[in-house]
Amino acid sequence: MRFLRTGSIVLAAVLVMSGTTAAVGGDVGPAPAEVAPKDGVAALATQITLLPNAWTDTPLIVHLPHAGTYAIDANVRGRLATSAGSNAFIVARLNNLTTSTPITQTERLVYQVMDLNPAGGPAMGGNETAPISHVITVVSPTDIELQGLLGVAAGGKVLASQIYSDPNGYTTLRYLQLADS
Repeated sequence: MRFLRTGSIVLAAVLVMSGTTAAVGGDVGPAPAEVAPKDGVAALATQITLLPNAWTDTPLIVHLPHAGTYAIDANVRGRLATSAGSNAFIVARLNNLTTSTPITQTERLVYQVMDLNPAGGPAMGGNETAPISHVITVVSPTDIELQGLLGVAAGGKVLASQIYSDPNGYTTLRYLQLADS
């Protein structure tokens, strides 16, 4: 089965398969109270400065509303600038905030500057976006957060190291419930 992210196309396909029609337009009112959200997305609203060799929490969190299996994905924009002679990198991961446990195998190299030329050269840097995709099963409502790390492997000086988010490229975190537990 192929999943489409466009809700109206999915709705149309379901209606065609079930022989049901739907009215378009007008105020349809709020969803019934018994319907729990099956997906959600959050965007980072600020820049987070990363400290060397330490995981940094971000305020980017999604709340998984109840027990079940979820697909989690993130787009993480990193900004890094260094002086010549540096080897520095940004890594991001997902963390189960409810249990204070990093989610294994979600670490992603977001951006790296490796300039092993002698010091005194021009500063180097840029920004890049890296995806994180993972499936997780939780037994109760759970909060998932994004964390970042500045790794410094060689000399030089780090001039800027951030998880970045602005209208030119947002860092986002999203979930989609795949199954109830």
